[in-house]
Amino acid sequence: MRRMSVVVVLSALAIGSPLTAFFSGNAVATPATTTVTHVRPVDASGHLLPGYKVTRRFGNANCLFGSEATGTAYRCFAGNFVIDPCWVTDDPAYVDCLSEGWSHSVARLHVTKGYDNSGYTRAGSRGKYPWDVEVVGGIRCGWLQGASGVVGKYRVDYGCGKTPKTVLIGGVDRSKPVWTIRKAHDTGNYHYKQDGRAKLAEAWYGKPSRKGSNS
Repeated sequence: MRRMSVVVVLSALAIGSPLTAFFSGNAVATPATTTVTHVRPVDASGHLLPGYKVTRRFGNANCLFGSEATGTAYRCFAGNFVIDPCWVTDDPAYVDCLSEGWSHSVARLHVTKGYDNSGYTRAGSRGKYPWDVEVVGGIRCGWLQGASGVVGKYRVDYGCGKTPKTVLIGGVDRSKPVWTIRKAHDTGNYHYKQDGRAKLAEAWYGKPSRKGSNS
């Protein structure tokens, strides 16, 4: 469900597309601060929240605490699918999962193979990096789980689906009201060159999950 590598995210789009203007910081006004949004598709008791809808279902899943996307949720496995992040519902035999922080389409998994709760914590944490971000101008970029590329000494952290020639690298600078991150563009065949910084209009984090029960 989540984007597992740069190659999966990126597709052909010519450099010089009008969409690249979103990364200049000049096309639209910069907000006074970066909006920070904490989300999960269920309430504290695990009930599906209004506005969210189950659109996909998977069975025979198992889940490991420690989402790569949010930290305090679950990373789950169903067949050949890795689905992350997921939150335990009011019925612990099921988890509800989101593909992006802004999405309201839920994948519901039947956890028949149990939970690994090693290191479980429900303590709220902003985490080192946001789950997903929106660049000033409206382009949304998702955290790349698993193996990714590097640009110089910086990991490729976010793929931007609508501008696949641009990636965000090296972690988010949260030292000022408007957060920023380094960006890089594809010079051909997925070879990237650092290209200044992007300003972030919004950053998404996941709220903690209830603990999964194997009983």
